[in-house]
Amino acid sequence: MGSSHNKYSISHSLLFVVLLGYCANYFTGGIANQYLELIPAKVWSNFELWRLISYPLAIPGLESILLFSFSFYFVASKIESLFKEKVYPIFLGLMVLFQGIFVSLVFRDSAIVFSGADGISFLMIFLFVLLSLNSKSIPNWYKPARTVAFSLLTGVLWLSVLMYRSDISNSNVVVASSFNALFGMFFGVITFLKIRSEIITRKKNRIENQLPYVIPTPEELKYALMGEVRKKQFNSLEDEYNYPIADEFHPDEDRLNEILDKISEYGKDSLTVSEIKYLENYSNSI
Repeated sequence: MGSSHNKYSISHSLLFVVLLGYCANYFTGGIANQYLELIPAKVWSNFELWRLISYPLAIPGLESILLFSFSFYFVASKIESLFKEKVYPIFLGLMVLFQGIFVSLVFRDSAIVFSGADGISFLMIFLFVLLSLNSKSIPNWYKPARTVAFSLLTGVLWLSVLMYRSDISNSNVVVASSFNALFGMFFGVITFLKIRSEIITRKKNRIENQLPYVIPTPEELKYALMGEVRKKQFNSLEDEYNYPIADEFHPDEDRLNEILDKISEYGKDSLTVSEIKYLENYSNSI
């Protein structure tokens, strides 16, 4: 996931096409609705499988049209920038298909009819709100408090119109719309977690690839620090006591053997600063 926000917006194009289809369907008396609506019983008994993906094109209620228009004009076009260009339409198609399959299985023996794009609309709005509330973890993401507030206001308006319309028609409208909303919000959370996980992983890999060195193990770091401390101690003592340089050094074989024996028995870390200096001077005098 992740691409720059382009002038060309797939979300706006989809919005235009779907709204155009709603208008054409409306002026023809809604004839197409009987072939586009998701009717679970017909999907499985008559094998009308196209209904699993055609239901967003069926004319829904006014609240669904307003919700879809807001989400795809203001919100989805921003979320689109987080996807690769070819991945985004595939993602939308899979969400529509998965929702269609899930709904048709849950309500297989029900007379409830599903239409409109409430599910994918709520997915976009809920995903956008989550991304905005966690904008620090997402580079160059929007921080539009007004848009988040407007998203919540749109949800309240959608619910208000839905409740008013359900009194006029029947309770099945509320059941269908509520189920779509819950579906969209649930997969909004899932999509958000996936996007954040990918961003964190990419950021971690970018940091590791930029490191010009291999991070040492704790054991290696310990010996490196000990060596640095000894080096500083040695330099300070050299300045303070003015140890003789190699040209003024007089080798002492007995002294050398004592130091070598100490190394053999206790290791190099057991040497004092003066013994280290002696070995260096001895080495330089050879």
